[in-house]
Amino acid sequence: MFEIGEFRPSKNARSVCYMLLAVIFATVLIVITSAAIINRRLPYIAIAIAVAVFAVLAGIVLPRVFRYAKVTVGEKDIISIRGIFTERTFFMPVDAVRSVTLIVTPFGEVTGLNLVILNAMGAKMVLPFLTKTDSLKIYAHINSEIKKRTKSDDT
Repeated sequence: MFEIGEFRPSKNARSVCYMLLAVIFATVLIVITSAAIINRRLPYIAIAIAVAVFAVLAGIVLPRVFRYAKVTVGEKDIISIRGIFTERTFFMPVDAVRSVTLIVTPFGEVTGLNLVILNAMGAKMVLPFLTKTDSLKIYAHINSEIKKRTKSDDT
């Protein structure tokens, strides 16, 4: 079977997600400490909750999201595997794809926060956290398949 490739999430995207999580965590801590002026007991409980949530997100959720994620694009099908606690497999035949959308963020080459959205009749598949070159490669392949199909339909 022909495959244009198997793609994994960008390592830069994982780093950006960790940085965003750290910024959100720091902001929450600032808000909690400013609330200490009103209620002296609240900050200890809120800080404990914020630390626990941060630990779960940074230690369990994000690593699993990036460990399990994989996209395989072949001649006839696209397979996306994702999950946090359970592995979920999404399948879409290339023939079913009606349109493809490429979203490249302003610093997409550095951050890895690029998306390819595949639209079919009654279905949508999102391929997140791809490098810019991987997302362009997938986009070009799917777009060429759609153009081939529309040219054969016109004749």
